[in-house]
Amino acid sequence: MTHGRFACSLSQTRNRWVEERSRWRTIVTKCPAVGDEKPKAWRTRLVSTFVIVVFVVFVLLENLISSDGTPYYLIFLTNWTGLLTGVYAVSFCACFVRAVREDVDNHEDFPTPQTTTTTTQSTQSNPSSSPIPMRAKILWLTKAAAPVCQFLITIMYWALLFDPSDTAKASMVVAHGGLCAMMAADLCGTARVPINNLLDALFTYAFLVTYLLFNILYTLVIPNASNNDGEHFVYGITDWRGHPVRSLFVAVVTAVVMVPISFVCVLFCKFLGNKLFPEKNAGAIASVRLNTHTGDETGREREVPSSNQAVANEV
Repeated sequence: MTHGRFACSLSQTRNRWVEERSRWRTIVTKCPAVGDEKPKAWRTRLVSTFVIVVFVVFVLLENLISSDGTPYYLIFLTNWTGLLTGVYAVSFCACFVRAVREDVDNHEDFPTPQTTTTTTQSTQSNPSSSPIPMRAKILWLTKAAAPVCQFLITIMYWALLFDPSDTAKASMVVAHGGLCAMMAADLCGTARVPINNLLDALFTYAFLVTYLLFNILYTLVIPNASNNDGEHFVYGITDWRGHPVRSLFVAVVTAVVMVPISFVCVLFCKFLGNKLFPEKNAGAIASVRLNTHTGDETGREREVPSSNQAVANEV
């Protein structure tokens, strides 16, 4: 009975996650800080994406230059998370562009009152006519993992790894603070992407477990593998060869304590954003009828076309 309840709950969780993803066009074009004006929302999204990508590229180049071109960049969780954050930002921006262009082109995702019935019948007869694009799928896979992992690496770096006797380099501050601040700003003021589902947590843990396996293999299996200081591990706190028990303890504490704390930080940012910029049409959005196979929405009022046309002209 317990197993049946769990399976039912997991199925409901998955369905809710899929339904949220089906509303990707509505969600990605919302910017709490600037209201419903899509030209302003587009410019805000563009600036946010640009800054995040610049931060990621800056950290990458600085790491490669300081390591004489040796790609130690790819062995650290910080930089895995930086790349993940860049993918999140670019996919978000790409979704915004597509959503606006489809709106301007009178895509069936935005039916007028006169064509709602026709559109619904068309979608039912051909459910694959408008599949959810890859950019939206990528965004939904990274929307929780990127901010949670940014909070995680920032907290752990300053709490465990940073040596106060050393001078903090600009790249380290950007990698362990700048990107996290950008994600916090995104959660509070420039995005309405929901992060409240068990699948969001599972995808985050999947990313972190993948890195953990890489960390173990890099330390124990790859011959003569080292970090940029010549030490035969990635981080001193995860020296699987010399201190396996301590490394396992760090991994368990991170999974059980630090990741949930990072989730709480993300949820607090979302809560703060909802308090600062309450959503005006939350009820209307909740009442949208969804086709979870195609991502089509029906029953929504037509957006003001001039606003969308202005964004389309910019992009």
